[in-house]
Amino acid sequence: MDQTPTISRFEDFYKNQTPPWVIGEPQPAVVALVEAGAISGRVLDVGCGAGATTLAFGEAVGPTGRVLGLDISEPLLARADAQ
Repeated sequence: MDQTPTISRFEDFYKNQTPPWVIGEPQPAVVALVEAGAISGRVLDVGCGAGATTLAFGEAVGPTGRVLGLDISEPLLARADAQ
């Protein structure tokens, strides 16, 4: 049985509450990778949400790298774009 949530369920969830994985900053594992110098070049952040991780990746790669954040939720992308 497929239990994959629909796009509208994600959008409703973000409109009505803050998911537990949204902590207002990159997750600790991402911070550890950035601090270890493990992020460079080109980065694709699939499921970027509100963009905290995407921004951290952008700072890590600097002006010579590229970061692209993708998400299925337009409201989330709008939130990420506003940062």
